[in-house]
Amino acid sequence: MMAGRSKAIESYRGIAIIGVLVIHVFSVIMESSDMTVLIGRQLVNYAVALFVFISGYLYATSSWPESWAAYGLFLRKKLLRILIPYFL
Repeated sequence: MMAGRSKAIESYRGIAIIGVLVIHVFSVIMESSDMTVLIGRQLVNYAVALFVFISGYLYATSSWPESWAAYGLFLRKKLLRILIPYFL
């Protein structure tokens, strides 16, 4: 585990990852309109929101660039890292 990261946050991330895996693994079964399946789907829907919330929290608490130029470089790197695979 990285220094400075909370064990609770890491535990929540693990729970969210397991929830996302459950969503993907059981997506074929969850296509049914059976009430049990619908209730089960709602019980694992928390995972995506939790994962996004934790990612935003960790991003916001990470160290920010010191100047606007450094922030521009940081943003450029992030955009290239996301956009290049997207267009490939």
